Amino acid sequence: MAEKGRSSSALSKLEEQLTCSVCLEIYTDPKTLPCLHSFCQDCLFGLMSRDVNKEFISCPSCRLQVKLTGGVSTLPVAFHINNLKETYSQLKDKEDIEDSPKKTSNDHTQSAVAICSNHKKPLDTFCETCDMMVCFTCVKQKHRDHEYDLIADSYHKQCRILNSCLSPVKEKTVATKQAFGALVERENQIKQQGESIKEDIHAMVEEIISNLRQSASQLVEEVDAAMEEKLKVITIQKKSAEKTLGVLNEVQEYVEQSLKNEPPEMILNRKKQLMERMSEASADINLNELCPIETADLTLVKDEKILSSSNHIGETHITFSKLKQSNIMNVGPVKYLKDKKVSFSVTLEGPDSSPLSIPLSALHCHLLQRSKCEKTIATVTSSVTSPGVYEVECSPLSNGHHIIIFNACNVELEPASILIPFSPFLDTISPVYTISGLSHPWGVSVTSNGSIMVTDNWAHTVMTFGTSQEIFGGSGALKFSYPRGIAITQDNFILITDNDKVQKLNMSGQRIASVGKEGNGARRFSYPAGIAISPINQLVYIADRSNHRVQVLNPDLTFSHSFGSMGGSSGQFQYPTHISIDSQGSIYVSDHGNRRIQKFLIDEKFAFCIAGNGVDTPSGIAVDGSDLVYVANEGGQYISVFTSEGEFIRSISLKGVSPIGLAFDKKGTLYVCSNKEILVYGM
Repeated sequence: MAEKGRSSSALSKLEEQLTCSVCLEIYTDPKTLPCLHSFCQDCLFGLMSRDVNKEFISCPSCRLQVKLTGGVSTLPVAFHINNLKETYSQLKDKEDIEDSPKKTSNDHTQSAVAICSNHKKPLDTFCETCDMMVCFTCVKQKHRDHEYDLIADSYHKQCRILNSCLSPVKEKTVATKQAFGALVERENQIKQQGESIKEDIHAMVEEIISNLRQSASQLVEEVDAAMEEKLKVITIQKKSAEKTLGVLNEVQEYVEQSLKNEPPEMILNRKKQLMERMSEASADINLNELCPIETADLTLVKDEKILSSSNHIGETHITFSKLKQSNIMNVGPVKYLKDKKVSFSVTLEGPDSSPLSIPLSALHCHLLQRSKCEKTIATVTSSVTSPGVYEVECSPLSNGHHIIIFNACNVELEPASILIPFSPFLDTISPVYTISGLSHPWGVSVTSNGSIMVTDNWAHTVMTFGTSQEIFGGSGALKFSYPRGIAITQDNFILITDNDKVQKLNMSGQRIASVGKEGNGARRFSYPAGIAISPINQLVYIADRSNHRVQVLNPDLTFSHSFGSMGGSSGQFQYPTHISIDSQGSIYVSDHGNRRIQKFLIDEKFAFCIAGNGVDTPSGIAVDGSDLVYVANEGGQYISVFTSEGEFIRSISLKGVSPIGLAFDKKGTLYVCSNKEILVYGM
């Protein structure tokens, strides 16, 4: 027992030596100061964060001031304390093991013995295979071939296993504390840098203000000196004028008093004397000498460079690890502004899919044209209602696909693509190229891979221009009467209005189906013309010209419904020729006989009509990628452009071209059917 007491006393003294004087706990990651006193790393971090001067720390034991240029983590590790900790841990474990049988026996006597629920016998055996306590009967019945032992004997073995499993946890704990310490240190560094930069900014501003005040004082001194010189001359002239005025007033008063008080005989007798006195007083005055010699020409010439530079006195160079993992999540639709600029919204997303909000002054953007390598500088004008969404304006040099390069706080984000549509603000346009050799092109459409498909009404054919030229119809089993409208389905089939029917072809020119016949009922047509497919529900809309209506077919070309009748009221038609549908599913019908364009919403309710300005003899109609509406005026040789609300933008001259059918491709290029050719327009 005496030996046991001495062992416990030694262990207590060793524990005292291993106790940090700051936190009063066993040392964790001990670090040694130059004064050879040791403390926990976290305790030193805490002391450093409370100190006003972040570069110095005061030893809690001897108060020695220690400069930490590299932070707490650079201090040497107290290896002697770590060795003592290991010895202490071993002695402590040994003492716990020696005490454990007594504890176990005491616990058994103080608490009730666990009983097997199946056999009502004490649970005195531990099955290591099943990792559970069992009774002796359970061992014989179910655990005979398992590894098992009495609880008293198995206890120490399981304790050692648990202690060995605890080692990785302790290592993770140490590593986590080190990481936490590094985070605290980095936090302090960022705070110190931020405070230092703010102090530098204030000092720079104070210096600028001081220089401005000094410059202002010099300017004020110059003004005072100029005023003094000019006022000296003015003062001399004023004194001379006052003296002259005194003489004149004296003569004037003398003459007036004489005229008032003296009798007529005396006035007449002294007339010559009075005249001479007035003449002498006036003769000595030179009014030119009394006119101001100095001019009031004091002006301040402002230094515009100083005024402009005062709005931007510097910039901070910061890199954000979060920005390097951010990207452009979404690019909104392009809108053309009236000053020939375009605008679109950009949504920035952080690495955690959250909106990325950046000050406007730290955002820079430009567009790069893919094929021409044209660079267009863009301006981030504002952040709109939603967080992380910004409005961008620019004046692109051409239409088509562009790459958006976004720079936030000097970090270039992952680029995104954008389609700049054809500009509606051009006064006149010239074709980029033409496709000639046609008889009378009526309708045009462009496939997803860029092939141009044209209905040649007089040649009774459909022609394809792409990597190779193909002609459908005219010979063989496939024949057309007078093909007019043409549209491409979402699954790449060709729909063509032809005489009194609608023909469906595959991309190889083979007929898949043919529906319709002459008449005015369901799927009966009279001169079907324009055709369009809704991007929302894939319904097929056909301008049934001589039936003065729009007939609607399902995607499988079965009849759905029709709307409209002959007349000039809203929702009525007189020879509708062409039809087009925007991205929202709204329907635009070229009401040729009524000289107007009618718009219907996706539910086919009448919205408004466009007539008069910009609409004379409407024929072809097309909607671009930004939902601007282009109307071909066949007789006027121009195309009119309207917003989706019906607002007239302008008319574009085609220089002698009479447009019929219109179409846009996905790049924003405009295709125009005219006379005997197809004209292709870019910006």
